[in-house]
Amino acid sequence: MSQKAKKHIWTFIRCGLGFSLSGLLLYKIISSSKIDLAKEFSRINITWFIIAILLYGVAVFVSFFRWQKLLEVLDVKLNTKTVIKLGMVGQFFNTVI
Repeated sequence: MSQKAKKHIWTFIRCGLGFSLSGLLLYKIISSSKIDLAKEFSRINITWFIIAILLYGVAVFVSFFRWQKLLEVLDVKLNTKTVIKLGMVGQFFNTVI
């Protein structure tokens, strides 16, 4: 088996283990909680919730441009599209893993 195939298998195993452990942890938290999540979510003020999501999105995109400026100082020139793509990939893995 090639080194590249071993690397892909190892990555797949790590992701599967991460998702499994996250699911188990979420299940344990929800099943042991005496809080009714549906009731709690129904109390959310939708206006403030949407504002919070939009502000989070703005903060994420501002951080992408900060990274672009930092890379420019290090003489690494990337266009905005590439910086956003890489930033979104990083944000995804930061959130999921």
